[in-house]
Amino acid sequence: MALDNHRFFHLMLQLEYDHRETTDHSVAKELLNLDTPCSWRPLEEAVCLRIMKDSFVKIVTFFNSEDFISSGLEICGWREKRKLVGNNVTFMLHKIFAKDCSEELATRSWEMRAIQDQVTRYFGHSLDVKVEVLQRFENDVVVVRRKIKHMVDGWVHHTIYLLFRTKTPDGHLVCIRDMNPEDADDLSLLSGSATLASSQCVIWSKAFIWWKFTNLPEVEGQLPRGFEVEYGGSLGSATQTDATFWIHEVILLALRWENLVVGPLITLD
Repeated sequence: MALDNHRFFHLMLQLEYDHRETTDHSVAKELLNLDTPCSWRPLEEAVCLRIMKDSFVKIVTFFNSEDFISSGLEICGWREKRKLVGNNVTFMLHKIFAKDCSEELATRSWEMRAIQDQVTRYFGHSLDVKVEVLQRFENDVVVVRRKIKHMVDGWVHHTIYLLFRTKTPDGHLVCIRDMNPEDADDLSLLSGSATLASSQCVIWSKAFIWWKFTNLPEVEGQLPRGFEVEYGGSLGSATQTDATFWIHEVILLALRWENLVVGPLITLD
């Protein structure tokens, strides 16, 4: 099993290398071809803080929940718990790293959801992803609009989310919390659905995702233990087929995150 995991991880590295070599840099720099829509109403800082506090509470509740299904297997060191109910996916993955670089990883993880070229590298060949910052409170807190197009089936996913990073008592947290418009007219305007080809199906996706970096307590007489990464969240999809795609994709995203975010820091050490 260890040898299979080793081969699988290096296969992922090779696929990622191929992806970098074939990515059109002009595409990587492109943002959504839309101006900030007039229907977008900027958030007040108090609302933003309330969403952040609520997210902390939900993450703790999520962590303590036993409502998960696990295969009991480790995938390249990742312990996984996942659940698919109807069109909703919940997941939580953990892995321990010996190197103490949680702050750097939190920064890189945040960039991977807000900066276009980092986003392009993070998602795989089958997804064309564009992001645009709609509102910035400070360097660590932004509102982002994201568009994901499935290259195979033509589905187009839109999400507007609050992205923030912060220190915690035992490490760092990076979090995404969707805040899609509720009004149907605003949804159409923000997605540009009136101009989309009839063959494209527009989905407004719900996403609550986080990376939690927890420093492991030191044991007297032993070397520092490093930290544990928790990659968890819940995703809402329009169809069960789409949800099934994401319950498998989250594993690949965890492996790609490790390759892009952890790999360079370990290599440079």
